[in-house]
Amino acid sequence: MNFLVGLSLLFCLISIVRTASIQSGNDENPDVEQMEGSSLNEVIIDLIEQFKAIMPCGIPDLGVPTLVPFELNHTAFKIDQPGLLFFDAEINDLLIDDLNNFDIVNVDLQLFKFQLEFSFFFHSIKTTGQYKAKGKALNFIPFNRGGKFGFNFNGLTLTGLIKIALNGDKLAIDEFKLGPIVNSVDSKFEHVFLLPLNTLIFNKIVESVVPNFLRDNQEKVTSFLENLIKPEINDLLDDYTLQDLIGLLDGSNSTLPTTC
Repeated sequence: MNFLVGLSLLFCLISIVRTASIQSGNDENPDVEQMEGSSLNEVIIDLIEQFKAIMPCGIPDLGVPTLVPFELNHTAFKIDQPGLLFFDAEINDLLIDDLNNFDIVNVDLQLFKFQLEFSFFFHSIKTTGQYKAKGKALNFIPFNRGGKFGFNFNGLTLTGLIKIALNGDKLAIDEFKLGPIVNSVDSKFEHVFLLPLNTLIFNKIVESVVPNFLRDNQEKVTSFLENLIKPEINDLLDDYTLQDLIGLLDGSNSTLPTTC
């Protein structure tokens, strides 16, 4: 996978599979359903904490690269807030840091539905890279420039739902919902305009628009992320059977594989 959020959330699927392997010996126990709830959620929370610790190393056996810091060669996006900002950009040589600086707000695993709901709070996510952008600020100031940038997300809440399905001996993501909300952002795009004052105004507009855009367009953002991430995760999972994944996760203990 080459998309940041898909990589950083792959551990949710790993957690579901790992928990399924823990319970695999209990199929004939009529009380197994009572284990859903806090006890299973504690297993997931422990795995998430493990995942945070190994993010600087990744999980090579599952194709998960180093996530702290995370490097992305290229991505593109658009922001369109009528009257304020139209921004069509591509980002290159992107470096994202502090992805492991988050708190677990809520985790709810429903094992027999193969469904995980979660909420995390990221204190700050720092990004740097190179940009190329064209658009219009305040509906009358055009720009078509490129250069260095820095962009930080401050107080990012990420809520989501992952539901998986069994297809023979393979797993697939059936439903993927992800909703980001951010308290504020720091925007430092350089040389957007020839006049430094106009560039300063542009960055202030970005800092105003992005939190509102995420809050006011949750359905659009969620749909965009699902369409982008779910096919990539399913392509990855197509290379593994359920037994392969359980074997990679070592059913004898509650740990994630790592080179750390």
